[in-house]
Amino acid sequence: MARKSSGLPIVAVGVLIALAAAVEAIKNYWPALLVVGGAGLAFWLFKKPAAQPSTTPQDSPDSVRVSVRPNHVMVDTPSRSAPTTTAQDGDKLWLPEGKSTSVAGYFLEGGLIYVGKGLVGGNGWQQDAALIDPSLPVSKQIDDYSVRNLNYWPSYAEATPEARAAYLKWLAKGRSDPHVDMGYVFLYFYGLERRALVDVLRSDAAKEEIPTLIREVERLLTIYSDNGSFRHYANSLVDFLKADRVQASCWESPPSLSRQGELTFSHRYCLGQISNSRKVLSGEWAYVWLLGDPTTRLKTAAQRCPDEFKRAFIGQYTREFKASHYTQLQHPCVTC
Repeated sequence: MARKSSGLPIVAVGVLIALAAAVEAIKNYWPALLVVGGAGLAFWLFKKPAAQPSTTPQDSPDSVRVSVRPNHVMVDTPSRSAPTTTAQDGDKLWLPEGKSTSVAGYFLEGGLIYVGKGLVGGNGWQQDAALIDPSLPVSKQIDDYSVRNLNYWPSYAEATPEARAAYLKWLAKGRSDPHVDMGYVFLYFYGLERRALVDVLRSDAAKEEIPTLIREVERLLTIYSDNGSFRHYANSLVDFLKADRVQASCWESPPSLSRQGELTFSHRYCLGQISNSRKVLSGEWAYVWLLGDPTTRLKTAAQRCPDEFKRAFIGQYTREFKASHYTQLQHPCVTC
């Protein structure tokens, strides 16, 4: 729509004409012509219709949005959803236990890794971090896996050729060297985690592999549990996968504490069952809960004579709360 006219242009033209008349009066024609011509041009430009806005909405059904990320370009249309991962994606690229392959000259046996192209990560647009893409360059001149060459959130696709070589070398050497940088252990763990949590939702083969995945994570814990971050994530995964195997009557015999003396997911799960069933917490359970509580600070006598302390604690607890399952230790402390 053109702009509305007002009295201001007329006044401006009148002033310019008066100036032109003054110039004419002194017989200077060329300046007058320039002034009048400029006034006319200004008036024409002011009266020119404004450009019409586009009638196509920016977010119409046929529009295409393009977003750019570092090293990634996405073209998204409302009719095309983000890529989703199917069971076939994981099963096709996953090497089960016992299978072998070779990547960049490194012989990888034992399976339990993703190898190939096209496995979408959890964000829906980037390649999965654990996927070993054989087409990516690998530099075998520097493959020292004891040196940190990975980002805080490691990814095989985004690693340097040297880091890829180091990771493949660690895998080829049995995945058990305690001197490896933990970034490579986490990169391997990501694949186990994905198989157990993502593929299992759509793949019967992945469901059958859960015991194998649990054993492998527990094996890694026997080697790399000194790393607190890995210990936390690995134990959490194992506890989660074992949750459906916890017996309904777990209150009768509490699970053992972790190697670090902490309550595991299984302990919390059983305590929830006991609370939900409104059963009396046994003395054995109370003792395990006491030791696993991070706020517990045992006195010197309890630390020096743990068996005697346990017997005394369970006895007192049973008498006070009339709890069952009192356990008499066969070898009480005799050195207190």
